[in-house]
Amino acid sequence: WVNNNCVPKCSGGQIRNADGKCECPAGQTMTVNGKCSSSCGAGSGIFGPIKNLWHNIKGETANCGENCFNPKTKCCLASKAVGEQCGAACYDPKTDCCADGKIEVGAKKCDGDCYDPKTECCVDGKKIPESCTCYHVGKRIESVEKFLAGYRQGKTLKQIDPTAITTAWTHCWPWPIGTWTNYSAGFKALDPEIQAGIKVHEMVHQQQCKDDEDAREIPAYEAELEFLESKFTEKCK
Repeated sequence: WVNNNCVPKCSGGQIRNADGKCECPAGQTMTVNGKCSSSCGAGSGIFGPIKNLWHNIKGETANCGENCFNPKTKCCLASKAVGEQCGAACYDPKTDCCADGKIEVGAKKCDGDCYDPKTECCVDGKKIPESCTCYHVGKRIESVEKFLAGYRQGKTLKQIDPTAITTAWTHCWPWPIGTWTNYSAGFKALDPEIQAGIKVHEMVHQQQCKDDEDAREIPAYEAELEFLESKFTEKCK
């Protein structure tokens, strides 16, 4: 009887705790066969005992479903998968992260490693020790400087960089349509600061249209570069 209620007896060597629930005694865990044990009992079949012995030799004496683990370094998740300790809690390092003893569910991962998107960026599976905004703005500054150098030498964009992708076009249409700028689908995937820099670039072309000038890239890239450098100084230095 528990709290005046008739409950089934605990099985497999379990005892009833203060809350009236069945649990294995201290230092023991439930094996996959439903018995409390102070050693690994996950192995089954002919080679089961050998498997259990090997786990126990390695210090993996606690049971977690069909797995055994070292209770000093690992823990058992509710899903019966072996997890890792995060403070007093148990977490799954495959999906979550542990920071300052607290579990961050669904945290950002970079090739399996946790990272802080405020101070780090994941690029091609590698952690970069700066925010994604700073990383991408820095790379865009390098590209714009490269484009400017090439244009000043009289080269075309494809001559400067055959892999360059155009993300925006400004069209000079006669009245009543007027100036119109089109942005590619890839533009929306860019960092907001990069988008803002490209818009500054296109504003120069828009003004050239209004002034009835031919499109000139040097002043457009100069305006974009000035904008990006100011943002980089503001956010990244």
